[in-house]
Amino acid sequence: DQSVLEEIAKNDNKSEVRSEAVKKLTDQNALSDVAKNDNESSIRSVAVNKLTDQSVLEEIAKNDNKSEVRCEAVKKLTNQNALTDIAKNDKVHEVRLASVNKLTDQNVLADIVKNNNSVRGSALVKLTDQNILSDIAKNHLYSSEFEIVLKKLTDQNILNDIAQNARDTQIQFSASLKLTDLSRRTDNLIRLFERRTRDYEKHLIVDQLKCLFTQNILSSSDKAKILQLNGKLLVIEHEDYYSNPPCGNSHIDTRPEYFNL
Repeated sequence: DQSVLEEIAKNDNKSEVRSEAVKKLTDQNALSDVAKNDNESSIRSVAVNKLTDQSVLEEIAKNDNKSEVRCEAVKKLTNQNALTDIAKNDKVHEVRLASVNKLTDQNVLADIVKNNNSVRGSALVKLTDQNILSDIAKNHLYSSEFEIVLKKLTDQNILNDIAQNARDTQIQFSASLKLTDLSRRTDNLIRLFERRTRDYEKHLIVDQLKCLFTQNILSSSDKAKILQLNGKLLVIEHEDYYSNPPCGNSHIDTRPEYFNL
């Protein structure tokens, strides 16, 4: 009998008894009362888990004084506006994270990536919109996060734009390597090489140019662009070249001309 269960759930002085009664309750008004008013957070959580009323769940998700109860309410919420508010404003990381995990609006997720460092990684994983990902990659991304975005980007024009315009040069470099148009890739790598001053960055770029050149996959005009870097490329010692051949080649019969630079 639901009325008897409600009486026990609300008034029994033993928490374990109240909890068992709540588990058998189906009346939403009774569950709402318990979820809001029981002194034990664990019992409130049990009641929350059985609630379906979105307005009640939103109230609890925003106002319960225990983060674990708020988390349970968030897991049942579907209202995107309420989830957005909680994801941006709850004081506890776990509650914000639970809200982000239920968000679907790409613009909201992008806003969180741009402005909420503590849960930005989870929001970033949920982004799929190519234009939004492009903006994030160019203007709001740490180089250590770019691999997450790189796996999601498929539009070659967007990748080329990132390769040319991202604020972080490591992101430019990574985007360049994902370009399937080898002429574009070569142009971007050369441009990056000419902008870099630190040797270790130049070595990374030179390795990629060596790889492209020695595999004979470039057009003659693109090879010429690399050869025109005479006097600018780092000197690659003959012995170093043969002990560390580009692209994993174990043996190369002829040393390309530009390695004599």
